[in-house]
Amino acid sequence: LDWILQNGASLDCTVLPVELLSFDAHREGTGVNLEWRTASESGTAYFSVERSSDGQSFESIGHVQAAGSSAQAIDYRLVDEQPLQGVNYYRLHQVDEDGTAAYSSTRVVHIAPFASTVNLVPNPGSAMVQVLLNGAEAGGLFELRDATGRLVMQRLIPDARMEFDASALPSGVYGYRVLARNGEAAARGTWVRD
Repeated sequence: LDWILQNGASLDCTVLPVELLSFDAHREGTGVNLEWRTASESGTAYFSVERSSDGQSFESIGHVQAAGSSAQAIDYRLVDEQPLQGVNYYRLHQVDEDGTAAYSSTRVVHIAPFASTVNLVPNPGSAMVQVLLNGAEAGGLFELRDATGRLVMQRLIPDARMEFDASALPSGVYGYRVLARNGEAAARGTWVRD
């Protein structure tokens, strides 16, 4: 709206294409859940979710059709089913029907170097224990600690399966963790020696 008032005064009311209330990114299972909410939209065509490994070079990982025009809050969602290992930078690229575009601020989600699921079988156990490291990369470490936090075992991960003899360990609850080659914890849990 443009209003021409007396004595040369004017008032220019520009309607913003999108009023973005929030943009969040968080890990959910093996993927990253990206959610955003708009308070209002005017002539919005679509949203493109972009991802980067360095925060500089972004590429689109998916599009979501926009409502176009709305005066009500609208929720949007897209799931990155295959996030990068390490740091993932996400941003929204909002494109209007007239071709103009705008970017949101960037959100960061860290995915462990190998987002593995670890199973110790049997659990509880008392003799030979199989450690199944789904998604683990060779060269990391498997650690087992007693209830006081004392390290009772540390083994190099040769591949996706390893085993250890638990017969010499006292009964109790033990904590385990898997460390990536860079020393970062990638998985953790508990195991019971019966």
